[in-house]
Amino acid sequence: MRAICLIASVLLVGADMPLGSRTAARSDRYGDLVSLFADWRAFQKPKLVDGVPDYTAPAMAAQHRELARYRQRLAAIDPGGWPVNQQVDWHLVRAEMNGLDFDHRVLRPWAANPAFYVTVFTDQSDQPAREGPLAYGAVELWSYAFPLTPERAGRMDAGLRAIPPLLQQAKKNLVGNARDLWVFGTSSLKQQSADLAALAARVGDGAGSLRTDVSRAKEATDAFAAWLEAQARSKTASSGVGVENYNWYLKHVLHLVPWEEMMLQAGMFDARPRARELIYIMLAERAARALGDLWIHSNELTLEQAAQFASANTPRGWLRLDANTVGAEQHLYLQQPAYGTSYITGKIQVEALLSGRKQQLGDRFTMKGFMDDFDASGLIPVSLLRWELTKKVPDDVARMLEP
Repeated sequence: MRAICLIASVLLVGADMPLGSRTAARSDRYGDLVSLFADWRAFQKPKLVDGVPDYTAPAMAAQHRELARYRQRLAAIDPGGWPVNQQVDWHLVRAEMNGLDFDHRVLRPWAANPAFYVTVFTDQSDQPAREGPLAYGAVELWSYAFPLTPERAGRMDAGLRAIPPLLQQAKKNLVGNARDLWVFGTSSLKQQSADLAALAARVGDGAGSLRTDVSRAKEATDAFAAWLEAQARSKTASSGVGVENYNWYLKHVLHLVPWEEMMLQAGMFDARPRARELIYIMLAERAARALGDLWIHSNELTLEQAAQFASANTPRGWLRLDANTVGAEQHLYLQQPAYGTSYITGKIQVEALLSGRKQQLGDRFTMKGFMDDFDASGLIPVSLLRWELTKKVPDDVARMLEP
């Protein structure tokens, strides 16, 4: 079973068994990993109380304690005799568990990051899952066609009704002191208010309870943003995770791959005279933003200073401070460590994989075959993909796979 199939298609396997009820008996069966993964994905979701996700301190402490049981179950499964692609799946599950542990030990977005509580989105994400740590229960407005059918209106209404109690809960949950997360998170909530105002205009007067609930969601969002602003003066701490935590995350969790420069070097844009210039400017922009990612998490720069650096070091003034991109991107990188740097390191890893496959296959290597194998492996980190495709464990990957 391919790794992407494991992620996408086994959510119902073992669903009739209580979470955490299985003992950590030793096993070498791949099917036990599949069952564990199904339980794990259900466990990751927060408990719902009257339809509202519970991110209170007791609920999060309970989830962190329970995480240890899932790690024990995973450790009891020995993948050593499995095919490489199935061993990779084992490490993917471990990486997800490491990610949740990092959320509890370090990021704690429900307690430190107001933007975590944004749940209304007007644009489709360009990633399989929306970027950044976010509360459960997103209302994806872009996915609705207007005028709404009664069924779709009811589905939207259910999501909007959760907003006022969620934001009321957030006022108690948010106890962090990180200034940049607080200030820029407040701006995210103000954007949610604007999006709800635009939604109210589209819904119109004949939508019954939906219009009322849009109004209530906007009022709750406005009140929450005002509360955040009133608290902002007291927030004085840096927002980065620190060098040690950043390095731990790089080793244990993992990331993105940009392709544009490789496509350029392969000649795919030769018919477009300015393509080389545009792509190199984009690469300079990403490099500048990646440095900002590093500096905000080492707490050497504030988010605003990182944005200023990225803007000043992007050619032709194409990353303007008075536009949305640079601030929004640095805010994302602050919420999701190593996201910015992975644009750079991801390409380096792909180039290492490409070189390794060429050396391994010799004259049998083709770019089409390489891309077919790459795509068939699913959405997995390139470091693990190198192991899966070459059947060899490079030294840097071996270090990453260490407990």
